[in-house]
Amino acid sequence: MNSIVTDVKTGLLVATGTISTGLGSFLDFLPNDIGKLATLIGMFLSLVVIYAHLKKGPMVRESIRRQNENLELEKERKTLEIELLKSQINKGENDGSD
Repeated sequence: MNSIVTDVKTGLLVATGTISTGLGSFLDFLPNDIGKLATLIGMFLSLVVIYAHLKKGPMVRESIRRQNENLELEKERKTLEIELLKSQINKGENDGSD
């Protein structure tokens, strides 16, 4: 459901349908009742899209925070691996010089 609401093609389709029925009603190509119905449907769908984006925002921020934490942990791990390798190399050089 969330992917349908946030899909750009779906948004364009709904906006085009709402605008065209609204214009058709305004230009008296369609009865007034259909134009009013299109307006109500457009308002409802707009509210659904706004709600979905407001709900999606915190999830995106949490995902980015987790990715940053994972990157920091990976950076620490790599740094420790490098330090360990350096100490092993230094130990090997010291053992070989005896």
